[in-house]
Amino acid sequence: YAHNGALYYINANCAPLPAGVDTGISLHIIPNDPADLPAHSRARGFENRDFWIAGRLDIYTHTAFLDGKCVTRRPLPDYPIAHIITGQKATTLGGNEWRANIDLNALVAAPIVHNSAAADYGAPIAQSRFALYLLNGNSLTYLKEPCAPGDVDTQFFLHIFPADPANLPADRREFGFVNWGFQFAEQDAGAVGRCVDERQLPDYPIARIRTGQNAAASGGDEWRVDINLAARAAAQAARDGIAAGAYGQPVARSNFNLYISGNTLTYIKEPCAPGDAGERFTLHIFPEDPNRLPADRREFGFANMSFQFADHGAYIGDICVAERELPDYPVARIRTGQKAATPGGSEWSANINLAARAAAQAARDGIAAGDYGAPVAQSDFDLYIRGNALTYFKEPCAPRDADGRLFLHIIPADVADLPADRRKFGYDNLDFKFAHYGAYASNICVAERELPAYAIDRVITGRSASGKAGAVWRVEFPLAR
Repeated sequence: YAHNGALYYINANCAPLPAGVDTGISLHIIPNDPADLPAHSRARGFENRDFWIAGRLDIYTHTAFLDGKCVTRRPLPDYPIAHIITGQKATTLGGNEWRANIDLNALVAAPIVHNSAAADYGAPIAQSRFALYLLNGNSLTYLKEPCAPGDVDTQFFLHIFPADPANLPADRREFGFVNWGFQFAEQDAGAVGRCVDERQLPDYPIARIRTGQNAAASGGDEWRVDINLAARAAAQAARDGIAAGAYGQPVARSNFNLYISGNTLTYIKEPCAPGDAGERFTLHIFPEDPNRLPADRREFGFANMSFQFADHGAYIGDICVAERELPDYPVARIRTGQKAATPGGSEWSANINLAARAAAQAARDGIAAGDYGAPVAQSDFDLYIRGNALTYFKEPCAPRDADGRLFLHIIPADVADLPADRRKFGYDNLDFKFAHYGAYASNICVAERELPAYAIDRVITGRSASGKAGAVWRVEFPLAR
């Protein structure tokens, strides 16, 4: 205990030592400012106030044995103290009977957390064995509840990556981070069932924090989290922009809703748990001009910008948000999703055809302005012919309305106009997925298909049932031109 400028040692079950027997207590005081140390202690970085109990009392130490308790008082220096390391020397050389490391700077903030609900600190910025909170922008708080002493008996690592590597000390620049590893100093699981520690962060802008706990056995980590503060700031701005309607409607909906604003693709999921973003995200960018790809990607036809959520996103409350900057060349299509935990499949996927989206948005505006005239057929979708394009239009529309495959069969006026491999069927098959040729715009679904240049007799189109035994909807109309 610390009280009125002194440190108290209390053992609730002890007896006086036999006459003439001494036991030594090590007490090392590390100040906030090394200049406060006596001159003879500055080289080693701490003041040594080791002392003896029982057999050799001195004027600075007062020990009493009261009702089976040993109580010892040791005055502390009057300068500001950062750490106290104290313990009892073992009777055999080379070890300690017990040892405690007390971080007084952490204790300044820890009682606040002890006396408050975790909810008072908002949502954690990361969650693993400990919940991590960023308070006032410059302190990282570790909180575990419930907690036992065994949860904090191994070393914690804390790696700080600055936004500008020039802020690192010269001897850390080759590593790219400053290493602030520490032993957990404050925990009172027996009293309140919580383990709490707070670390003051550097005052320079921080890009990323990597922290966790070393495993008891060498060669691994007990737990680890990566916190991308730059991505977190961008994610918070995106979350606020989406809530305010500044991002418009999603360009695709799946496990995550996807938005495009300017040159940025945003992923958002609400509500979201950390496990929802645990697996790697695939992101394949197909340019309008494949020659814009790096030479080693042209054979694949897309740029691979797949990523881990922790590198580009953040958990904000119960919302997961990630952002990726798109290349500066014109993009024809985006394919993205999340890999399944087991190899060989996908958790979810989405295809965004930006060229089709632009055409669909123009069609939506043209239909609203009356430029497309009356529909040539009506069913689940209204169908319009303008020029050489067939437009599918539905309002109001939900993403499920365009789910599945749309069939489109073109019956020519002259079968000889068909490709050779289609003549035996008597029609051209232009079946397609809505996502490849259409877009969701507000509560409107629009898709456009270019029709063949040959003379057309009839068009048959609709949406297949999942079992393909029938159609969810189907229309047939003549098209003389």
